[in-house]
Amino acid sequence: MVICPVCSRPMESDRAPIEALSAAPLSRQQRAMLESLIKAYPRSLGRDHLFELLYQLDPNGGPDDIANSVAVRIHNIRKIIERFGWTIPRQRGGTGIKGFYRLAPIEAVKEVAA
Repeated sequence: MVICPVCSRPMESDRAPIEALSAAPLSRQQRAMLESLIKAYPRSLGRDHLFELLYQLDPNGGPDDIANSVAVRIHNIRKIIERFGWTIPRQRGGTGIKGFYRLAPIEAVKEVAA
């Protein structure tokens, strides 16, 4: 039995609702990235899209290292949303297309790994 991370009541399915992510304690930039991933779910978003989202108002255009800037924020978001039953799957050893990020329920990622 899975407990809802928002209301602490038992859930009927093993999948946490995507709406639970609205309760995740995130910074403004993290929240903007997560909301874009939620809107795109189950599709992926490109690293360039997420970078532009973060730095669209920056007069200097943001840091030079786009990949690292986005990857660090994704890493921090991933740590927070895992408590809510969701993750952003890691891209290792050629699995998936590098430079793209998507949301996925944790149990779906575990099923694929098994």
